[in-house]
Amino acid sequence: MEDLPPLTPRMRRSLKRAQVIARENGQDVVGTEHVLLAFLEDQSGIAGMALHSVGSARLVRAEVVHIITSEGYKTPTPPVEHSENA
Repeated sequence: MEDLPPLTPRMRRSLKRAQVIARENGQDVVGTEHVLLAFLEDQSGIAGMALHSVGSARLVRAEVVHIITSEGYKTPTPPVEHSENA
């Protein structure tokens, strides 16, 4: 795996929040769905602001939560090793 560029403090917080969201929903890995939910929570970040400004944030959040809490949902890819220095 190639090295990732350094992360901003906001991105680090979002990834940590995504990890908490995954655990709260009984998932062992963090997927894009968890990162999306973390972005939606951070209304001061560009992703959260954009979704909230077009009025779709609530609908997107509800749909993602519905999907990840549905019976038979599994994160589709195996965990990938990552570097804490990224």
